[in-house]
Amino acid sequence: MDLEQVTALFGWMSVIHIAFLSFASIVLILARRPVARLHSKLTGVAETELPTLYFNYLGNYKIFAICTAIAPYIALRLI
Repeated sequence: MDLEQVTALFGWMSVIHIAFLSFASIVLILARRPVARLHSKLTGVAETELPTLYFNYLGNYKIFAICTAIAPYIALRLI
């Protein structure tokens, strides 16, 4: 793989990460109650605790996406 291919790979990885993060955020905003009910039944976690867990999940995923795809893509573009 040459530098252009690696840059393109990290670019598409970034797009996929951002799309997934956006989709998950929109679903949790628009369908909070049905999603919380479903997750509460599946996991046994109280519905009142789920918003905190969702917030932590989205925050951790955002950090993961930045560290593994977005920052390397920006670094490769700067080369």
